Amino acid sequence: MSTLQQQAAELVLDDSTRRIVRYELGKYGLVDELDDVVAETGLSVLKSLGSYDPMKGSLRAWVTRIAQRRAKDQCDKAVSRGRLDAKLRAAAVGADTDLSVSEQDFAGDVASRVDGAAHAREVIALVAKFVANPESWTRTVALLSHQNIRTAAIALGISEGALRDSRREVSRCGAVVVQALATRRRRHREGCTSAPTMQDLYGCLPHDGADGSWSATITKAAVREGGFAQVTPTTLSAVTGYSINTARQYLAEAAHLLKVANTILSLPEEQLWAGTDIHPEPTGQNAR
Repeated sequence: MSTLQQQAAELVLDDSTRRIVRYELGKYGLVDELDDVVAETGLSVLKSLGSYDPMKGSLRAWVTRIAQRRAKDQCDKAVSRGRLDAKLRAAAVGADTDLSVSEQDFAGDVASRVDGAAHAREVIALVAKFVANPESWTRTVALLSHQNIRTAAIALGISEGALRDSRREVSRCGAVVVQALATRRRRHREGCTSAPTMQDLYGCLPHDGADGSWSATITKAAVREGGFAQVTPTTLSAVTGYSINTARQYLAEAAHLLKVANTILSLPEEQLWAGTDIHPEPTGQNAR
């Protein structure tokens, strides 16, 4: 995700944008549709970001105009379809709020793993930068606004299963980013300047039954069989019990997660945060 995309996404979720949407919806008694409209605003912003011209105004003003239009669209639809009955709106939203295996959304995952808003912003910035499939990040941002997997999937035009898979991918990347940042800072405190070891990287993977803990199993097996460059899905299938297709998928994602951990542990400060809106204080060190 580019810096402009990240800034736009943050503005969509900003309290001032939500207040504007709430005001418009409040005229028609539709405040309970606030999250749906914010999600629609996010999708509109991401789809039309290429048309934004900074010479014609600030990004905030541009996002605000889109938010107002989406709110008015929702009000027009509600009036034309007679959707002002609270029960009908509740049925349209549905009661299914199962977002993942852990029954938490990505924001909840980050909040449970980090200490402080500044650290959360760092984690989110790096997940957006390093997640293997950028589309998974876009989908997860939309899901954060909806807080409901059914309506988010409909808005995105994908299946609920595909949306859950995207959210899990983002969550696994987030878990690795959180642990890798902690390891990076520990190494800095200890004055460690050597390249990260395989043990350092392995320690950044999800463990103990967490979503993605299979990545640690796959990594162990791959190392025993000669390393990621030599091991094959067929070999991994034989030693782990996974099907060949599952072993192939897990092997690719485990390799990517290890690459994310290695990148966070190895890059100089300026390169690590390049392309994000995080501006670390200069330390003269390669690790924080």
